[in-house]
Amino acid sequence: MNVPIFVTPERAGRVAFSVPVWSLGDGFLLRQGNPKALTSYRAVAARNDARLGIVAGTIQYDAAMSAGVSDSQIVAFKDQPHAIDALLAGEIDAYASTAVGSRVLASANKELEVVAHEASKEGAAPVGAFSFNKSNHALLQAVNEQLRKYLGSADHRARMATYGLTRTELDSVSVA
Repeated sequence: MNVPIFVTPERAGRVAFSVPVWSLGDGFLLRQGNPKALTSYRAVAARNDARLGIVAGTIQYDAAMSAGVSDSQIVAFKDQPHAIDALLAGEIDAYASTAVGSRVLASANKELEVVAHEASKEGAAPVGAFSFNKSNHALLQAVNEQLRKYLGSADHRARMATYGLTRTELDSVSVA
């Protein structure tokens, strides 16, 4: 069993997932004032001079490409600290991550601000769940049983709030 990760079709081919435990929409971390008015991936795509930083291998790359952002507008980084350094240096105009992650980063640096993306018309934000070896059905079922009892409880909400997760991230997943 692993910590919650984003559920993707590729990952679902390799592991079994628990019921979803959160839904994390994307957001941009930007320099204060958002000089290029970047509020979504489509807004980046509409500006040839906009550069978007993304950590290589994250789901934000696919989201950006689906919205029409060109490869030439994307700057891939090996990790978040390098992307933030580039943002502060003006080498990129926005850094794409989860909105909750961006909120945490902006709270630690007054030079930065966050724009959370609106939920897409196609559906909810990507969900995260615990992952398991596909052959470990008993553990998956036992964890799901406990998750169904715990998710949405006052204790759950209070613990997740300490990590910056809001009702939006927690209530957007259904526990069945």
